[in-house]
Amino acid sequence: MISTEKLFSTLKNHWGVYSALLITLFAFSFRYWFFWRYPYPLMLHEQDGIAYMLNARDILSFKFPGNLFMPPFYSLVIALFSILPIKMESAARVASITMDALAVLPLYGIARIFLPKLASLTVCGLWATFSFSLIYAPSPLSQSTYLFMLLCGTWLLYRATTNTGSYGLSLFGAAGVCLSAAYLTRLEGIVALGVGFLLVAIFAFSNTADRKRLFRGGAIFLLLFSLCALPYILQLHSYSGHWSFTAKTTVAIKGIDGSLTLGSAGSKVQNGLELWLEQFGGVSGGFRFISANISAFFALLLRTFYPWTHLFTLAGLLFLFIGKNFLPRLFLFIPFLVTAPVYVANLPKVHAYIYPLFPLYLLALVAGLWGILYLTGKGIALLIPRFPASLLTPLLSMLLLIPASSMALYSWRNADANFNAPEYLYQVYITDKIFLAAGEELKSISAPGEMVMTRWGLISYFAERPLMVLPKGNIDEVLAHGRKNGARLLVIDTESVGTRRQELIELLNPLYGKGIDQRHGLQVVGLRGSDVGGYVIYRYI
Repeated sequence: MISTEKLFSTLKNHWGVYSALLITLFAFSFRYWFFWRYPYPLMLHEQDGIAYMLNARDILSFKFPGNLFMPPFYSLVIALFSILPIKMESAARVASITMDALAVLPLYGIARIFLPKLASLTVCGLWATFSFSLIYAPSPLSQSTYLFMLLCGTWLLYRATTNTGSYGLSLFGAAGVCLSAAYLTRLEGIVALGVGFLLVAIFAFSNTADRKRLFRGGAIFLLLFSLCALPYILQLHSYSGHWSFTAKTTVAIKGIDGSLTLGSAGSKVQNGLELWLEQFGGVSGGFRFISANISAFFALLLRTFYPWTHLFTLAGLLFLFIGKNFLPRLFLFIPFLVTAPVYVANLPKVHAYIYPLFPLYLLALVAGLWGILYLTGKGIALLIPRFPASLLTPLLSMLLLIPASSMALYSWRNADANFNAPEYLYQVYITDKIFLAAGEELKSISAPGEMVMTRWGLISYFAERPLMVLPKGNIDEVLAHGRKNGARLLVIDTESVGTRRQELIELLNPLYGKGIDQRHGLQVVGLRGSDVGGYVIYRYI
């Protein structure tokens, strides 16, 4: 039995770790509160979660996940959480919430490389209450799992390079597993392999005394990463007929609608680089595209935080890279550089694609605040020699907690305001009046195996029917594509026609009391209009 004295000694020596665990519990509670408080239906920005859930069902059936566009690790996490007595969608949401909260732990470890305990815990506290994370984590999406595995791998690789003996070599293996899991969660995580291996090489060449161990560790890191990723890569090869680390090359370059455009399959482009150069106008056009992407995402990052924080963050970046032991700072480049594929891809400019940058920003912000306070404390000691040294650190800590507490409070309020914002509630309303209503009507008028062609996976999800994604093209092309590939029903809605499928506007005519060309071979079997639009359900004759 542990004595009281030993218990207090343990708490005293490891209070930082126990505090990080406590913050993790708070982080989970905050995110779960929003999930419980706002039980909104699945919405358009969350519909990738449908593919993850279907893959999770495959895993539970002891099959390899069928949708290779979505890497399997987050689906594996969902499958594990589905053991709970909750439906699959709730399991996916709780899995995301849990992984987002657990990111506190490796974030604390990374922060401790540069900062004292209290400042590192402040970084964790800011992440626990970060407004976008509170908004986003309850969604059944992969970013939270990706971030957790990425930060774990980064911290473990740092520990591996600074520990000797067999323990250090086992850390290399663990880092390889975690960063491979990050890649198997989001495909841009493949960058972590290259950056991590490069860092191991840099450490090896800078440390002649331990070079052999580091090279051996680098080999173990590479081996474990490759072994974990190999089943997925082999499946990709079987699917595409060539070696690749992603099935999303065309989608990432052309965009989802560009990749769904009928009649574009005849391109002579042989690989991703050729396709990218063709899409964006050669090397010069490609560089302009990348520059515009970087500017747009950087502007988004700046808008996410309060303007007053930017100067402290800039100062923090300077403090982080100042010091005698420079090499550990390089590990921050792993979560930073994994966002590089985002800047060359044709993606919407939204927060989700630069999720790993947010904890880095918070780390730099606290480093700036703490660095300035530390310099202030030095100044006080010089100006007031008699100032009690024992009071200085508590005073600086309290001063640090003032802006941190203010940010945490405002972040909570901003997250709550977002769930009640008119724009957000409008998306909830559209889901209810169009996508959910169409799905429920489809379910009532069709057999379980009948395939539905629709632009939105949400509709087939609510209908519990197999999906064929509505391609882009003229009416004859689209209808022929559906008929050829086994679609039995077709859903045309005002949201998709108004934003992405204008060529199909004729098929909305029944919604306004008009007919369509009988040569299309379609029969109207359902429709509904509302103040935010509507839908028409057709059956192929």
